[in-house]
Amino acid sequence: MADTVVVGKSVVRTDAAAKVRGGAMYGVDVRFGGMLVGKTLRAGIPHARIVNLETSAAAKVPGVRAIVTGPDCSRRHGLFQKDQPALAIDRVRYAGEVVAAVAAEDEEAAQEAIERIAVDYEELPGVFDVMEAVAPGAPLIHPDQMSYERAQVTGLVLNPVPDSNISYHFKLRRGDVEAAWSQCDLVVEDTFSTQFVQYAHLEPHVTIALYDATGVLTLWTSTMGPHTVRDMLADLLQLPQQRVRVITNMVGGGYGSKMYLRAINPAAALLAMKVPNRHVRILFDREDEFLSCAGRLPTRTTMKTGVKQDGTLVARQSTIYWEKGAYADIGAVIVRNASYCSLGPYRIPNARIDGYLVYTNRQPGGGFRGLGIPQVSWAGEQQMDRVARELGMSPLALRRRNILGEDDVSVTGERMHRVGVGECLERVAAAIGYERPLERTAPSGARRGRGLACILKSTLTPTASFGFVKLNNDGSVDVITSAVEHGQGAHTVLAQIAAEELSVPLDKVRCVMPDTSVTPFDRSSTSSRTTFHMGLVVKEASADVRRQLLDMAGAVIEVHPRDLEIRDGAVAVRGAPDRALSYGQVIARFYGGPGTVLGKGVVNTKPLYDTMNAETGQSSRPSIFWMYAAIGIEAEVDPDTGQLTVGRMASAADAGKAINPLACVQQIDGSAIMGLGMAMMEEVAFDGGRTLNPTFLDYKIPTTVDVPDTDVIIVESGHDEGPYGAKGIGEPAIAPVPAALGNAVYDAVGVQVKDLPIRAEKIYRALRAKGEERG
Repeated sequence: MADTVVVGKSVVRTDAAAKVRGGAMYGVDVRFGGMLVGKTLRAGIPHARIVNLETSAAAKVPGVRAIVTGPDCSRRHGLFQKDQPALAIDRVRYAGEVVAAVAAEDEEAAQEAIERIAVDYEELPGVFDVMEAVAPGAPLIHPDQMSYERAQVTGLVLNPVPDSNISYHFKLRRGDVEAAWSQCDLVVEDTFSTQFVQYAHLEPHVTIALYDATGVLTLWTSTMGPHTVRDMLADLLQLPQQRVRVITNMVGGGYGSKMYLRAINPAAALLAMKVPNRHVRILFDREDEFLSCAGRLPTRTTMKTGVKQDGTLVARQSTIYWEKGAYADIGAVIVRNASYCSLGPYRIPNARIDGYLVYTNRQPGGGFRGLGIPQVSWAGEQQMDRVARELGMSPLALRRRNILGEDDVSVTGERMHRVGVGECLERVAAAIGYERPLERTAPSGARRGRGLACILKSTLTPTASFGFVKLNNDGSVDVITSAVEHGQGAHTVLAQIAAEELSVPLDKVRCVMPDTSVTPFDRSSTSSRTTFHMGLVVKEASADVRRQLLDMAGAVIEVHPRDLEIRDGAVAVRGAPDRALSYGQVIARFYGGPGTVLGKGVVNTKPLYDTMNAETGQSSRPSIFWMYAAIGIEAEVDPDTGQLTVGRMASAADAGKAINPLACVQQIDGSAIMGLGMAMMEEVAFDGGRTLNPTFLDYKIPTTVDVPDTDVIIVESGHDEGPYGAKGIGEPAIAPVPAALGNAVYDAVGVQVKDLPIRAEKIYRALRAKGEERG
């Protein structure tokens, strides 16, 4: 690749100054005069029929302007299976489900009205454990699921199991697993589980809705997918898409929570439609976030691995039960994409995977940073260490023997290229001195250990993205896309690409905030897809501007466009730098006055996608790009108490090409810290279907004192189709952290924790049990 001026350089984020000065506009900052306050009523009971819902007392509260309940919208919504009402209609399926909403002139009136809504329930048997939910005779959470409308999605065929709580079953078959077991010198089998984790983003969900005199419904909302919210809401309310407008400002963290339609969106919309020309604002508090919104899907995974004596993997099999909670949402994609990555970034000739998406009476799980890979790698990467121990091999040597490389074939049947996972693994191992002798006992008496883990992750495929790049009279540039800035630095990267392609300073480029009536379609700013997809869009749109500029300048200067070049915000004749015109001069002379140059970019990955076989899961290209990461951890465990301390961590991820290396470092570091939270402390606690710790007082997330010294490593393996060779970087480093820490714990004290999170009491009990076994 030719030398670049802006791309590949670490730059300060374009939104940094506004954020540190308090000038950045988030959804919670949007205000309108005369705005009504919206509030929602949660069920408070995990599974019940609604016998009666009475709102007359609430309607009499002074200042109340509108009340909506389930019957105000009889249709259901859902990405793949339309199983979820806007508000509960005839039954509630989890305790945080919204059953009613009110709009009032002030906070006090809205709250009083909520408290005066009376609901009579007939409690139904609840199912709160994924294995109980799939057991014969379990209460059915969606007895009518076979009659639900299902979306037609390329590459994903929903196959709910009749008379069960299973809404989707993913299958992958490669080789002959049953025959392969007899060829193995060692076969091991384990069962692992992961917990329900909350997103804990700083900005809660917020939506302002306005139904105006022209019949247009406008939402200002904190979402990562404005067009998806528009499309789902339009379908739910039976409005043309042109009459639903979604505007998004900066979003204060999302991690997947704000991907699609949430209860807050239809609740605000329905209220606004009852009070035309009045803005209605609903702001969730932290308890709402925990009780009514999604989280990371809990899992139960049974994995079996067979190897030769030299460590060559012969066969792997995984059966994964994914607890989806009350509604399916994006669950089928999580099950499919994570399940086929569950066997790890290895050459495996014989593979069998069964992934089940299961309803329970808890809040729905959702897409969460890593999209299921942290859950499956927790099982797969710990089992790799067990295999190595039983073979008498180094866990690093076992991985080296089987790691995917150039031209290797994955378990889905794809021939892999630009595979950076091996380099990620080697570099984190070197960073923590994995192969060097370790002083096993710390001065405190704690035992030390090291652990490794590595993963691969796909991205949402196929998807499409569209955008414009507009060159203004003064040479400034507007990037017009629906890419959402939710803290990941996407707008800075897109601005760098436009600045590079148009040879203008970075500070002359501005990214427009998404507005579905203005900015073209994009699936969502999720799945680490923005740099790749929207980066290509901006690169193509900028090239379109450049082509037009050269044609225009050629006509003005009377030179063939091929004899012109663009540099430093001007068009010049090659070899004659004195014959140059600024962009503004080209526009003015071509149009005889002010004008603009508008370039268009389109990315469609459908032609490159190979639909997965529904029975075998085989596909020559299930993902437009693959992400790779590895983690190395050195930890200490107090053998008397089980207290666990992470002393050092190395995180490596394959960026393809780092457009902004500083931003890549921040993403890798942030991902790994989030992974430590999942590994060590984060867990939503339940009593049946009721949440016990719905605030930050009781739900613990990592703070600065919990973060170890970390080496952050960027690997650049390139990508043949990505912008400048770039691909996604925001998610992969979170995924290997729990397994690497679990492996470090075993290396330190010889016990394996199979159920996340890895708390001191679990290590302590395992050590006690180990001591009793030794007798």
